[in-house]
Amino acid sequence: MAVPAFTSCFRTDVVVPPIIPSVMAGFDDSVRFTWYLSGELNRSKSLKAADQFMSAAVDEARDMPGSELVFSAVVREPLPGERRPPSVLPIPAGDGRGRIIPLWSSLVLDYCETRIVIPDVWDVDWFQVDLARALLDLHKGSSFAVGYFDGAGNTRPDAIPAELPDGRWRMDEWTPGVESPFSFDVLMIRDGQNWDEAAVIRELESYVEGGGGILFAPSTIAGPSSKVGFWAEKQSEKSLPRDGGGTVLYLDDPEFLGTTAYEQGHLTLRDLDTALLIAAGRTDLVALASNVSRTPRTTSSGFGRVGSRLMRRSDEISAVRRGGARRDFIEAEAITMTRDDAGEGDSFRLERRTDGWVVASGDWILPARGDRVEAFLRRMDEASRTRWRVSETAAFLSEPNVTNFLMDHTGPAGNERIRFLGTRQQGGGAYVRMEDGVELWPNLGGVELSGDARHWMERRLFHNAEGVIRVELFTDDTLYWRIHERDGSWILTDRTGNETRLNKEAASGYISRLIRIESLTLAPTPESENSSLVLMLEDNRGRRFEYRLRDSPTGRVAAASTDGFDHLLDEAAVSLILNGP
Repeated sequence: MAVPAFTSCFRTDVVVPPIIPSVMAGFDDSVRFTWYLSGELNRSKSLKAADQFMSAAVDEARDMPGSELVFSAVVREPLPGERRPPSVLPIPAGDGRGRIIPLWSSLVLDYCETRIVIPDVWDVDWFQVDLARALLDLHKGSSFAVGYFDGAGNTRPDAIPAELPDGRWRMDEWTPGVESPFSFDVLMIRDGQNWDEAAVIRELESYVEGGGGILFAPSTIAGPSSKVGFWAEKQSEKSLPRDGGGTVLYLDDPEFLGTTAYEQGHLTLRDLDTALLIAAGRTDLVALASNVSRTPRTTSSGFGRVGSRLMRRSDEISAVRRGGARRDFIEAEAITMTRDDAGEGDSFRLERRTDGWVVASGDWILPARGDRVEAFLRRMDEASRTRWRVSETAAFLSEPNVTNFLMDHTGPAGNERIRFLGTRQQGGGAYVRMEDGVELWPNLGGVELSGDARHWMERRLFHNAEGVIRVELFTDDTLYWRIHERDGSWILTDRTGNETRLNKEAASGYISRLIRIESLTLAPTPESENSSLVLMLEDNRGRRFEYRLRDSPTGRVAAASTDGFDHLLDEAAVSLILNGP
């Protein structure tokens, strides 16, 4: 069944290069697009035009003979705490108040277990090239790999600009004679003298004969080319590719593979990107880049639903919801997590109570990080709506460091059990066993799916403190140190009773480190244990927070709260408390 992701109430005169719907129609499972878009960009005409372009591309792919396209999409802003691909690029910009804010316009494509990212979507004409490339790479299973090498060594600051095309290409350093060039689809090389010329030429000849592509540029150091550079220049003049051989593209421009030219604006990402496409032999994309169609920015009907949907967010603009139902995890009353390899009593529950969340296991109940629990539930809501089926292969089921565990969710709609099989190492997301197969739920992962109860415990000693005005360490008969605010200044009192004025930065820095302390873990305080050494903090609302410090049987220092919990502290936290500001 073919399902369009973007539904327009009118036809627009958008020219879609045939390569894009052709590749789209070839997918045999669901394709998921997530467009991270900042709210400040809603009115951008170029992005509305990009939205129109995707709508038209999906319509054409759906109508192709034999198409089985299942395509879904959502436009939204990044969720708090969400694990994003590192190649998703925020662009810093200033607002009307002089503040720097990040602007997002990045498109993430997911298909089965493969994730491809278009890190920056701004101009609709270049977006056509990027979308065609991303779809081809998605179908291939990964983006093209580029190995880069600077023959001049690492002594010059004008290094190869490898970070510039990262995201559109998988960039990694290549070392001649050490790593096989066949690990890469393209080699990006700057000439120099830092190599064994004869051995490198033999290696590159074999690589090109085997179909590899090379982008070669002269050194920025004035002087004649090396023998390798002379070989690359002569190879570039030949009529390649032929007989399955690769391409050598020699650019007689010493600045081309140097960062300075890009920083000064003499060259751009698109110059480097197009050269890499030519070297990789991606002639279909090169032709598209050199003759991009001009998509109309407006129509007689305006932008309609396709344009106005950028003003909305989340599920309102998701055209396909696999499985359909929204689970409303955010309304959960309790969550039980049990690892498959856990012993008896190792499972734990997160329970919502009138005064907040708690972590419960067996006979003990501890306070929980409500902010972490509710952020996780919001991501679970999003993931349950945007999940997609994946192939059930041994590749991910036998992946190392995978934690298998059950999550029992109890909410207004009843109970539900979810079996997590593990996390996707590349691109994030969690594999979930469903009745009809395995699904990937995006935006989940990390420690929250590790089955570690400590992540959910409220381990911050002073998480409720607001506007600290006094901190001191004392026993019944001895003051070790105190800092307090007086007449707009901070005063340090030492063990002898001497007072010293602290500068504001030193006092606020110490207090900031103190209130960020998190214990290693929590445990109920033994009834027989007590201590006279007290750490006390007071805030501007008149609240006092006290912890009694003592040695625990584990060898750690325990900070016992008035609520009956032991916070076991690491050495850095103990040193910060005992030494004072």
